[in-house]
Amino acid sequence: VRHAKVGIHLLAEDGSFVNHNHFHGGVISGRMVESGLIAEGPGPCNSNTFNNMAIEPPNTRDGHIIVRGSKTNVRMVGVRLEGTKQDPLIPMVSIADGSYNNVLEGMIGHTFVSADFNLNPDVNFLTYKGTSVRPNSENAFRNTAFHGVSFVNETVMIPDWKLSGDGATSTSVALSPSSEELFPNHRVLNLTLPSTSS
Repeated sequence: VRHAKVGIHLLAEDGSFVNHNHFHGGVISGRMVESGLIAEGPGPCNSNTFNNMAIEPPNTRDGHIIVRGSKTNVRMVGVRLEGTKQDPLIPMVSIADGSYNNVLEGMIGHTFVSADFNLNPDVNFLTYKGTSVRPNSENAFRNTAFHGVSFVNETVMIPDWKLSGDGATSTSVALSPSSEELFPNHRVLNLTLPSTSS
């Protein structure tokens, strides 16, 4: 795709979905007015994959990759992002409006990534022109949304989490109702620990 307003635009309108499309190889280059790739809702627009692709217009008005919406995510592996004339205040990648579980891996040449890395821990770009873009491994917990919580024989099971120590067996655990989700499949887990004498 060369010289366009937008390189690729995936839009899931209300009542529709844009899921599981696969793009392999290819280049988005030349003059791109708005963006190289836009993926957005409000409908489900997820698990669309882009492998071994280069997105390298000199600059874009809104950023090379825009992902918007709580039902939207992309998977990009082996992607190369270049923007030799990109405004340094505009992110090369913008993940917003509650989008989570994006997977982006490859090389980024200029500017930065704007995303909630707790919702998107698998955003990992190498760069030879600055600090690499990836979540801080010392400060990011796995499964912070408590996906997969189950109760087995009155014992709570939380993938990637373990309750241990004094009082762990008498800890009260309650999952917020699905009507109070922060984002789809993101619920609050309430733990009430017993008082201890120590």
